[in-house]
Amino acid sequence: MRFLIVLFLSYITMAACTSSGGGMTAIDNAEAAIKAADTRRAQKEADSFTADTANIKASTATGLCRLAVIYKKLADNGDKSLEDYNNDRALTYYAAACTLDADSVEAFRLRVPLEDAAAFDVVSKLHAMEHTAIDLGEHAPQDSSIISMTATDSLTITD
Repeated sequence: MRFLIVLFLSYITMAACTSSGGGMTAIDNAEAAIKAADTRRAQKEADSFTADTANIKASTATGLCRLAVIYKKLADNGDKSLEDYNNDRALTYYAAACTLDADSVEAFRLRVPLEDAAAFDVVSKLHAMEHTAIDLGEHAPQDSSIISMTATDSLTITD
């Protein structure tokens, strides 16, 4: 009888862990697969999670940041034929997280695990570069000869 009670409690605990979080176990599984260097499984888990738009809509900014890190790591270490796809996904989910709750994105940045910090940093910087317009204004070159300079042109410095 005691065994049945323990088994029943274990079942309830497992069911609660897999059902709470709206599919977050797929993100957990993808992260675990990346840690185990199983990029095929990580790709499958991440893609299965994102294939259901309800999962994305139910995700928190933190969950979206985790997805961005997963996809960036897959772009860097996974199937090279999916590199552009994975980079695009990383930027998409990072942008969605920023739109959803920029404060949570900043909180994630402050506590991102060390092994994920580089991937997160690259995604955030790429996102910033995409969304930063550079206006040279009056400093823009007016003369096309500046643009057509070659390596053979020299600079003379006089006193």
